[in-house]
Amino acid sequence: MTYTTPSVLDYVGIDPTGATPSDAAFRAAVDSTLRGGKLIVPPGDYLLSDRWELTRPMIVDGEGFAATRIRCSSAGIKIPSWMDSSKQTGADRTIIRGMSIQGSDTGNYNGVEATITPIIEDCDISHFGGNNVEIYGQSGLSQTGYGNCDNWYVGRTSLHECGLNNLFIHGNDAQQGLARLVHASFAKDWNFWTDTPYVNKFELCNSEGGGAGAYGESGAMSYQGNLYDSCYTETGPGSNNDLHPGSLVINPAGAFDMSNAFSWSPLGFGVPDGGEWVFNRAGQRVWSVGTENRLDGLHGARFGDYPRNYMVIAGSEMAQVTDTDAEQTRMTFSTPSGQKGSITTAGSGAELELGSTKFVATLDDILARLAKAGI
Repeated sequence: MTYTTPSVLDYVGIDPTGATPSDAAFRAAVDSTLRGGKLIVPPGDYLLSDRWELTRPMIVDGEGFAATRIRCSSAGIKIPSWMDSSKQTGADRTIIRGMSIQGSDTGNYNGVEATITPIIEDCDISHFGGNNVEIYGQSGLSQTGYGNCDNWYVGRTSLHECGLNNLFIHGNDAQQGLARLVHASFAKDWNFWTDTPYVNKFELCNSEGGGAGAYGESGAMSYQGNLYDSCYTETGPGSNNDLHPGSLVINPAGAFDMSNAFSWSPLGFGVPDGGEWVFNRAGQRVWSVGTENRLDGLHGARFGDYPRNYMVIAGSEMAQVTDTDAEQTRMTFSTPSGQKGSITTAGSGAELELGSTKFVATLDDILARLAKAGI
């Protein structure tokens, strides 16, 4: 028996010119696609008058967002959990790629709505009255109908112009996800918004002109915050952030607002709230001597006072005191397991003391050993 990869062009009711709705053909194409199989959406301009529900795991492949265009009169594409599906069949790990999905700027409709883990890449999603992408993972399926969206992924995708948020991640089971190379612009609320209890990562993302702001996190849940790695924010209105104090920002770019998070840079260790550098990797002191501020806990304060001698390395807290007479700097720290240690620097050399262990090397070598040990 020969199996042919289905295409939406194979089904009755398809109109690749967009003059009439193609809902019937799109539904029939889903029903004919094997679980985990591929469905091809060739180049064309397709009109959908109702939400397109993917009732099984599959790969939906367009020919690129400039060639395959889906215009939606109401809601866009739904990737449901089995409890949230009209056919009691979930679409976990469904992949949508290589297409443009455009709303009509009306209603409170979402562009791509997932209640089970989605993978979205190489797409352009815009002009929905609700969220352009909403990923909602919530435990307690029998009560909520929502599933587990952990390890979600949105990559190499443009999200722009919507009535709420460009990328909205929420619920207690939508975590350890990744947005990479996502350009989000001109949402009426936030370009990136999360309210999940554990960490999600945003890497090489760009925000432009968010109505409420660029990167935001809800304080309604007690959670650890997110990781923002080399993310960029355009200057001007909507460049502010609202980050959880536990969030970590690595090498921010542009007008990235550091009001509320820890920061770190490959050039040296940063201090909270975007303040002065503590020291660089050559062991040079680059902040003024004589301050000894300290914060209680890792995540418990808004860092408006720019404490110059406090940093975080992989969850360890560290304080710094400089002895100007001996021309050396001693940093004391405690590891996540509670073990006490210290690093003493003098010139280009340094000594690590951790429990009964002492190690003399360059500061760079010591920091590399600490990172390798997960401290």
